[in-house]
Amino acid sequence: MEPRPWYTYILLSSDGHYVVSHTEDLERVEKNPRDGIPPGEVGMGAASYQLVFVEPARNKPAAVFREAQIRRLPGAKFRALIETRPYRRPDPEPEVPAPKAPPQAERRVWTREDVARLQAELTEYCHASTFEEQVIGRISGVLEQMRSAYRQQADLFDAAQIEQLKLWGHRMDLLTRFLELVEDFDLISDRADFNDAVTELKEIQSEFAGMKLEQRIAREMRALQQQLPRIQAQTRNKGLAAIERQAPKCKNNHPMTLRQGPDNWFWGCSKFPNCRETQELSEEQQIQLAQLNG
Repeated sequence: MEPRPWYTYILLSSDGHYVVSHTEDLERVEKNPRDGIPPGEVGMGAASYQLVFVEPARNKPAAVFREAQIRRLPGAKFRALIETRPYRRPDPEPEVPAPKAPPQAERRVWTREDVARLQAELTEYCHASTFEEQVIGRISGVLEQMRSAYRQQADLFDAAQIEQLKLWGHRMDLLTRFLELVEDFDLISDRADFNDAVTELKEIQSEFAGMKLEQRIAREMRALQQQLPRIQAQTRNKGLAAIERQAPKCKNNHPMTLRQGPDNWFWGCSKFPNCRETQELSEEQQIQLAQLNG
């Protein structure tokens, strides 16, 4: 059976502009042309569109462009170059075999001695090292083994061991947070953030009381304290800049600036000495300055 040529239709807007084209089986479209419109293509008010049917010249070699003969709805005038090629239904999709299930890992048999050994390792790592990244890696490995044992044989754990498992999961989170705080020390730029960091470090330190990790945390707290003068200066500069943004203007419409006298701060004209006008700070601004200098 000779393959049928494609049958192409073109959807035009009412002003004659090209909107979308689509190709369908000639026999199917000729039986019911409207069935050839794919769903959703004529969603913006079908009355404003015209449907133009373009039938390519028959019995021409593939990939030859010819001016097509047009059969159309009333009022449409359109000529187009349509690529002529035989109609061929797509080959069916090859069946893909279902993936084989991976072989199941051999189930380990845990004993109470295994649990006691892991518990001893956990204690050893946490009391013998001050390098927190190393501790995190070792604790993480031991905890994963203990959790695996608990999932498979929960009866091997007594109440105290279960609580220790929960406790060290929490301590792992604290160690991770400790690393984040230390990494962000240089980003702390005001006293409020400094106070928050110190509070968090003290809480973390209390969880590791009596362990060598406590010394590591204390060392980082001292390092943070050494940055306090820098942080205070940045806090003060930010506060002064915020007050400066509230500066009034003098009677000559010049912006005023903060000036420090022997006893107090005041607004002075930025054009001094050409303009010697001064103004007092508002009560709220005086409070803000007192807090910065306190």
